[in-house]
Amino acid sequence: MHLGFQKRRPGFSLIELLAVIAVVAILACILHATLTGARATARQAKCASNLRQIGTGMMLFCQSNAGQFPKTTHDGKSSESWVYTLAPYIQNVDEVRICPGDPRADDRLEAGLSSYVMNEYIAVTARSFNFATGQFVVNENYTNIMSLPQPGDTITVFTGADDLSVNISYDHTHSRTWIGSTGYASAKMDIQPDRHRGGANYLYADGHVDFMLASELRATFARGINPAKPPGT
Repeated sequence: MHLGFQKRRPGFSLIELLAVIAVVAILACILHATLTGARATARQAKCASNLRQIGTGMMLFCQSNAGQFPKTTHDGKSSESWVYTLAPYIQNVDEVRICPGDPRADDRLEAGLSSYVMNEYIAVTARSFNFATGQFVVNENYTNIMSLPQPGDTITVFTGADDLSVNISYDHTHSRTWIGSTGYASAKMDIQPDRHRGGANYLYADGHVDFMLASELRATFARGINPAKPPGT
């Protein structure tokens, strides 16, 4: 009787097949994570570019208006909102005013609105009523770029919160209410501090844009500092 090894049939064994499937699955996960990260980075970069263009438009507006920042709907008509008055100073304005990471981007674009909100401090003069004189008196006024001691440290435009209503009246923050132990929570009603990879882009009065993690913003509030208030005032 002749003894010999049985000739192996071509193909994969079960173990080899499972190993191949596992390797393919790992590679797919790595590829997905890489593509997701690349898309997130691209959205953040586009948002920063939008804000820089808005910043350029805002500086041109200030130059044309004796240093005054554009108005918001808080103390102006809807047609006087910065969303519209900056348009002549910005190219491709329809594209620039919408953040690519905004979940309501299409709705805001169709309504002619913006994903970004202007800082109340530089847009609204704070007044109180003097009962003795029967008149309003000015408490704070940072609505002119010349009134800012540190323009490079003063935020002018934030990324609006995901769930802000699609309405022109939500074109600005309510930064003066961002105080006390609820400051960060109040801010999140107006802005989206984690829009891009756990953080967001911020436009400053000198036209530059910085990225800040939401954890950094929260820590600023924890130190008793309102990041929207112009520093040095």
